[in-house]
Amino acid sequence: MTTTTITDHKWKFFRTIHEVPTNILVDYDYLTPDERSDNWILYRRHWSHLSDYTGSTFMGETDPSPPYQAYCTVVWRCFYFSAQAINISDDGESYQIALILS
Repeated sequence: MTTTTITDHKWKFFRTIHEVPTNILVDYDYLTPDERSDNWILYRRHWSHLSDYTGSTFMGETDPSPPYQAYCTVVWRCFYFSAQAINISDDGESYQIALILS
């Protein structure tokens, strides 16, 4: 199976709750106020939260390059198999993100 990784390799800063539309926040009412305050991601006009991502290896296979620390398969449903993968900076304030297609 061929896998395609689409990324610009740029570091982006996490968004804060003040930037997230109210209709998106309704879907994340299970988060505590501290969890909701930051760690928001806007990628390709889709909002997600760091809590949507699962850590460890990427889908049980070798991680794509660069090595990503977490992945999310919930957001992208328009392809047969797709996921978002993120690499979080050492200070936890920014991330690199990629769309993985196969």
